[in-house]
Amino acid sequence: MHSSTLSRSCSISGCKHLSRALCICCNQYVCIDHLKDHSNNQNDTQLTSLTTDLNILSDRIHYTPLVDSFFLTTLEKWRTDAYRTIDRFYETQRRHFEQFIHENRDKQRKEID
Repeated sequence: MHSSTLSRSCSISGCKHLSRALCICCNQYVCIDHLKDHSNNQNDTQLTSLTTDLNILSDRIHYTPLVDSFFLTTLEKWRTDAYRTIDRFYETQRRHFEQFIHENRDKQRKEID
C-alpha cells in the first residue's frame, strides 16, 4: 500500500481511523471499517444509475412503436393526398384535351361544310 494512503484520515464524516484504501470511483480515502459500506454505497449508486438508464431505454423502446405508427400514418396520408392531387391534375388535363379535340373537330367540320 502506498504510504500516502496510510497517513490520511478516513473521509467518512466523524471517523477518526486512518485510511487503508483509496476508492477509485470517487477518490475518497476510507478506513477498513468503512470500506465495505463505502463499496456497497458505490455499488448502490451505480446500480441506481444503471436502473435509471435501463428504464430510459425501456421507455424509448416502448415509445418507438408509437412514433413509428405516427410516422407511417403521416406518410400514408401524404401518399393519399399526393395521389388525389395527381388524379385532379390528370382529370383537368384530360378535359382540356377532350375539349381541344372537340373544338378542332367542330372547326374541321365547318371548314368541310
